[in-house]
Amino acid sequence: MMTYQEWLKIVEGTEAMRDVARRLGLGDSDMHRALEALMPATMMNGFAQTVFGAGRPPVGNPFESFFASPEIKRAVAKQAAALSGMNETFFNDIMPAFASGFATAAQQFSNTASSSGSGDASGQAMGEAIGGMMANNSCGARSVLYGKTIDHVLEQTVLLADGSVAHFRDVSRSEMPQAGLEGKLYETVTRLASDLSSEIEARYPKVMRRVMGYNLDEFTDSSKPVNLAKLMVGSEGTLGFIAEAALKTLPELSRRYTGMLYFQSVVDAASAVAPLRRIMSCVMTNTAAAESPTVLSEETRSLAASSGGADSNQLCLHAAQRTCRPAGPIAVSATR
Repeated sequence: MMTYQEWLKIVEGTEAMRDVARRLGLGDSDMHRALEALMPATMMNGFAQTVFGAGRPPVGNPFESFFASPEIKRAVAKQAAALSGMNETFFNDIMPAFASGFATAAQQFSNTASSSGSGDASGQAMGEAIGGMMANNSCGARSVLYGKTIDHVLEQTVLLADGSVAHFRDVSRSEMPQAGLEGKLYETVTRLASDLSSEIEARYPKVMRRVMGYNLDEFTDSSKPVNLAKLMVGSEGTLGFIAEAALKTLPELSRRYTGMLYFQSVVDAASAVAPLRRIMSCVMTNTAAAESPTVLSEETRSLAASSGGADSNQLCLHAAQRTCRPAGPIAVSATR
């Protein structure tokens, strides 16, 4: 999947942008600085809402249609000049070349993905899926065991509202950035979390996943590192544009099964949740069955001993059948 910086590099290298650079006598560093300001300035002036807000794909080059409005063009040039310290007139001059360069880069990326087979296409789809998961802190049935999206995000490169680029990762309180909007974000978030820690503790719902508000509860413990990527997760695009992310991955299981337990009532099913979680924790962490007599039944512990360490999936299913007393046999399907 193409990164934000790689995308800009392709735009820089297009014939349209090189022609502008030659005509205006710009070096590579000046052109790069201009594009780094022009892209966020375009987004900050409503590009996505204007081009895609109608709910249908744009016709032709979306940047050309966007810059066709004199008012928008002036606003973007003014914003880009403020971000870069370069001349506003200069940005008015390069916008047509930028629009053309963007279209060329988009076509080049599309051709590369198509010619390289399903690998790049699936990687693009995976990137889009993970972006959505980070935006709303997705979780599913397996999050009880493996955690939510926020538990697996390590670092993020984020485009902030003023066009600056921030890299969020674990930093100690003494190492928090202080300059610019990034520094203000660190100061504001940690101060709010500290000042409101008692309210956060009392009022934040104790549930697996919330869909309202920001994750300020991640910053109330002053002994832990500060990672603003955890604030971005679940913010649904309201705090910045996530350009890149580093995620923690888990080893793929050698065998996977799905088990379905049937109960006579919702009450019986709910009553089985706590023992099931204890069973899974015991077996999946490779705790010897004999060491957990209060969790696993005698029959299940005998199975573990007689088999020389039965498959963990078998142990889970056997323990669930004997301990939770479902109304019927457990339906099992092997997914691998």
